[in-house]
Amino acid sequence: GIGNILQYYLLRKRLIGGDLPEDLGDELRRSLGELGDGPVALRSSSTLEDRADFSFAGQHDSCLNLQYFDECAAALKTVWASLYSDRAISYLRALDRSTQPLRMGVVLQKLVPAQSAGVAFTVHPVSGDYEQVYISAALGLGESTVSGAVTPDEILVSRAERKTLRYTVGAKASKVVADEAGGTRQAAVGADDQQAQALD
Repeated sequence: GIGNILQYYLLRKRLIGGDLPEDLGDELRRSLGELGDGPVALRSSSTLEDRADFSFAGQHDSCLNLQYFDECAAALKTVWASLYSDRAISYLRALDRSTQPLRMGVVLQKLVPAQSAGVAFTVHPVSGDYEQVYISAALGLGESTVSGAVTPDEILVSRAERKTLRYTVGAKASKVVADEAGGTRQAAVGADDQQAQALD
């Protein structure tokens, strides 16, 4: 109901507006130092993602193309808060699931300046076939694939033969790219590239 919606809104606001604990800030600085110069990504990894009975792919936030500690500290809180986003809670309710088992890990990694990116499932997500690798790919950094902003290319690969069984080109009218000022932005894709394969 409305009360629960307000409760999760206030929780998100408290997470984002609060201070990062000192020990966690120190750990973040150390980890950024180990990664060295260059942009990084903070990616969500919830305990309810990619289960056999449902998937939370695209339900939580990830933050890309971050350069400085303050950006990363803010992004860390944003990713945590997305555990209780309206879309994630609505999805749980539709599945008649409790929020009790929800936990959020955050992955800090170097950002690869990808021309094309996506997601690979080492087991076919629909049929459960272990011999088929299913790949969903689009142009840019890959967030448009995860978020559902575009219809990505779909590629089916034989694990044993290591060859493409099927390649279906999706409608890729836009892509997510790194913004020079930090973070990301949407960019239009030319008509020719929309029908080109995202992966060779």
